[in-house]
Amino acid sequence: MTNSKPKRWPVVLSVIIFLFLGAASLGLALFGGASYTDSYSHEADRLWAILAMIDAGIIFSASIAAFLFLFRRSETIWKATILLLVLSLAGDGVLIWAGFGMLADAKRRGGDWAGLSVAGSLILGIVCPALIGVAAFAGGACLSAARSSRRMAIAENEKGDS
Repeated sequence: MTNSKPKRWPVVLSVIIFLFLGAASLGLALFGGASYTDSYSHEADRLWAILAMIDAGIIFSASIAAFLFLFRRSETIWKATILLLVLSLAGDGVLIWAGFGMLADAKRRGGDWAGLSVAGSLILGIVCPALIGVAAFAGGACLSAARSSRRMAIAENEKGDS
């Protein structure tokens, strides 16, 4: 009988990534809410804020589903997690698109605070959602590696038992 155990690194890395994504989603929701209610926000800023709050909810749900999958290893939870991760990646793409609109609006407005508006739009509206999207993709890849590692270990143990 072979004593094959699944690899631990995908699970550990998944936990770290999804803890980060959970915290990032809360930050995204809080910043989206603050941006929406700010008296200096314009239409492009408010659109980005609404999309950020929606995307934050999806990312947080994906993080919760990923943790449930790591503990339960259910096929239904796996499908829900992957669906939520794909939705979060699509949401990040839409959020980046809205960030470019926010950047264009900041450049068009000009004024004394134009440089700060452009920098804020670039960093918070485009770069941060892109990094969150990369983390979501990496988290999905780690979950997939953990799933396949466990399946291979189970198959090897069943071969050894025969």
